[in-house]
Amino acid sequence: MIRVSSDDEITASLLPDLTPLLDVVFIVLVFLLFTANSVPLTLPVDLPETEKAVARQLDKPDAIGVNLQQGTSAWALEGEEFSSWEAFSKALQQKVQAEPERAVVIAGDRQVPMEKLVQLMQFLQQNNIAAAQILMKEK
Repeated sequence: MIRVSSDDEITASLLPDLTPLLDVVFIVLVFLLFTANSVPLTLPVDLPETEKAVARQLDKPDAIGVNLQQGTSAWALEGEEFSSWEAFSKALQQKVQAEPERAVVIAGDRQVPMEKLVQLMQFLQQNNIAAAQILMKEK
């Protein structure tokens, strides 16, 4: 005997399954929620207020010299080069603790990424090293 199915069963099998579509919509929604709430991080920098304060001669010639370089040895502390940030930051912290009266002077190569300067400034701020100057070249 041939059995004929009713119209309800045929109609139910022809409707599309919406489960995969809902999965994709929820994944996109979660992705958008995570990316929309990202908060940009900032590092406050006190800039000089007058043109006279922009560039002046180095007050203390016996300052601790920090160099930002491009290449494998990206950091230098008074001529001693470091290839890793961990070793450099530890040496800088020890140097500042040993001689707190000396100011820190930062000199950087023109091709050094801004990320290294921001990383150094953030380190100085976290360790309460306020006496830092950036070495400039005259025009």
